[in-house]
Amino acid sequence: MSSNKTGFKFKANHLAIMVNDLEKTGDFYSEVLQIEEIDITATGLTHRWFKLENGLEIHLVSSPEMLPKKTRNNHLAIQTNDINTMTTYLEEKKIEYSDWFGNENKIQKRFDGVLQVYITDPEGNWVEINQKPN
Repeated sequence: MSSNKTGFKFKANHLAIMVNDLEKTGDFYSEVLQIEEIDITATGLTHRWFKLENGLEIHLVSSPEMLPKKTRNNHLAIQTNDINTMTTYLEEKKIEYSDWFGNENKIQKRFDGVLQVYITDPEGNWVEINQKPN
């Protein structure tokens, strides 16, 4: 948790991502990435919510608007404990991954030792999957 001069303390709560195809994109997060989906059906919202192990939530929000093209610079980053098993899984699911520079099927080692790959969800939103060094 971080604080500032005023003494307020903040921790991450959720990331909202606008999508056109809520069903297809939501299924990607629940079925492919296997992130726990939160049941919000009682709210009547046209959203799908997901919860990571550290409590951060991903809120997919349905939008009828034409959404702008996404860039790799704006991405969700999630951490795994085994990047090699993850990339094998992505290959089995026929999900393309690359390093930061776009080199296909390549794991990148960042300057701080973190291993990372990038994928996109069905809406073109970028997701970094990384593994911290032991």
